[in-house]
Parts: sequence; C-alpha cells; structure tokens
Amino acid sequence: MKPLHFAPAVEAEIEAAGDYYDAERPGLGSKFLDAIEDALRRLMERPAAHGPASGTNPDEEIRHVAVWRFPYRMVFQEREADLLILACMHVRREPGYWRNRQDG
Repeated sequence: MKPLHFAPAVEAEIEAAGDYYDAERPGLGSKFLDAIEDALRRLMERPAAHGPASGTNPDEEIRHVAVWRFPYRMVFQEREADLLILACMHVRREPGYWRNRQDG
C-alpha cells in the first residue's frame, strides 16, 4: 500500500467540517471523522477503483472517493511513491478550488 500525503490545507478542511457537524449535533463530528477514516482506508486499499474527480483530465490520475453518509469527497492524486490527498471537498461547493495543490 502506498502511504498518504496531505496537501497543507486538507487537515484544516477536515477539522472545520468536523467542527461544523459537532455544532449541528453533538457527536456528529466524530461520525464524520470516522467516515473520513473509512474513505481513506478504502482509498489506500484500492486507489484505482475510484472514479475521476469532476472536471479533470483522465491523464492527470486525479480521482475521488466518497465519504459515506456525508456530502464530501476526498480528492486525491496517485503518484509513484504515494497518494496525495488534495482536498476534503464538499460536493456542493466550488469545484476545482484545490487544483493549485497538485504535485504538492
């Protein structure tokens, strides 16, 4: 399995979303974080099994994995030595905002 590497802003995105869900309903932030961990596990086990991220060129090898039960996708790029997590993206927000994080 290839190791994960996170673009600098990703951890802050995950934390902000978890805080939001906890404010909405205590304990929901923990469920969100569990769902993130599950998505990352699935990504690491089979990176090629996940579809291309919206609006990307298939040659870029940028894909996304769903965060089950939440409207989020983990956007990633499979590189030779690792998997670069580019974003924890809400599906209804500006697509492609993470593009400048490639090859980070």
